[in-house]
Amino acid sequence: MRSGSDAAPFKQWYLQHYGVDIGRKKKTAAKKDATDQEGEGEAAAEETKKSNHVLRKIVNSILTLNNNLVLIHIGG
Repeated sequence: MRSGSDAAPFKQWYLQHYGVDIGRKKKTAAKKDATDQEGEGEAAAEETKKSNHVLRKIVNSILTLNNNLVLIHIGG
């Protein structure tokens, strides 16, 4: 049994596929207010990028499912 495994690859994969950063503690309200003003534009751009990635994956899955259903329906 390993006592100290590296979870970084899984965290990167999870972030890329689901757009959720796991394993990090949330910032406190006081620190968040101070940093919000500095990096607000950067954070918004990062969230938009993550959201678009997840949205593209969902749309791609739906289109693939629809194509498979059409093929089944026409007997192909």
